[in-house]
Amino acid sequence: MFHIVDTRVLLCWGLTVVSAAYIDLTHPVNEKTVYWLKEKFELEPTVRRTDPYWAASNKLSTPEHGGTHIDAPYHFNKDGWKLGQVPLNRLFMVEGVLINKTEEVLKDPEYQLTAKDIKDWEEENGALPSNCVVLVKFGWGIRYPDRVKYFGLKSDDDFDRHFPTISGDAADYLVQSGKVFGIGIDTASPDIKDDMIFHRKTSKHNIFILENLDLKNIEGIPSRGFKLAIQPMKIEEGTGGPIHVVLVNDEKEGKEKEEDKEVVK
Repeated sequence: MFHIVDTRVLLCWGLTVVSAAYIDLTHPVNEKTVYWLKEKFELEPTVRRTDPYWAASNKLSTPEHGGTHIDAPYHFNKDGWKLGQVPLNRLFMVEGVLINKTEEVLKDPEYQLTAKDIKDWEEENGALPSNCVVLVKFGWGIRYPDRVKYFGLKSDDDFDRHFPTISGDAADYLVQSGKVFGIGIDTASPDIKDDMIFHRKTSKHNIFILENLDLKNIEGIPSRGFKLAIQPMKIEEGTGGPIHVVLVNDEKEGKEKEEDKEVVK
């Protein structure tokens, strides 16, 4: 007699199992976490008790904008949603699409995604779906968490940064489509200049941004036809905060659910 075990259960048990239906797009939060400014994640043990039973607790401290995190619209729009105000239907099991520009970045490390790139993607894959989150893969995440390589620093100046970004005209196109809830990238920001044009154009329309996504393990994922579960800390007045993002491959999930129904006698 043997049993079929759901891989999701194994994950809960802490065993290392990779499921093609559920892909974690989140960098771990630890002492290596990369922040926009030179700041650090701190985890301080406050309780370690062994008698009469084991008990443990920590105190944590972290800036909002570091590691895999969300920029709430309020970050660059004083009238925009704060983190605690972003509606759940824009975060949980939302339609995702993927624009892959890895090859272009290999040729130009400061490649900038444009409106034309998005239009070209639509020519090949169909129009953007309504109520979607657009993921842009630059292939930059392989440099994380090395701060120098990830920010593309070329001098001792921490703001002499060089990495792929997204243009203002791309922001205009996404906004004007009326179909986009958010944009996610595998770099530290869609902007590198002080004008923060992409942030300002999108936040004006309550579009959020997901930064520092871990997109290394999405080879084979289609350009569309998957869902995203975006799970932020509910920081009521937050301008942003840490998130846990999971990609749900619709096709693979369906197969796993069918397998879950099997009963071994």
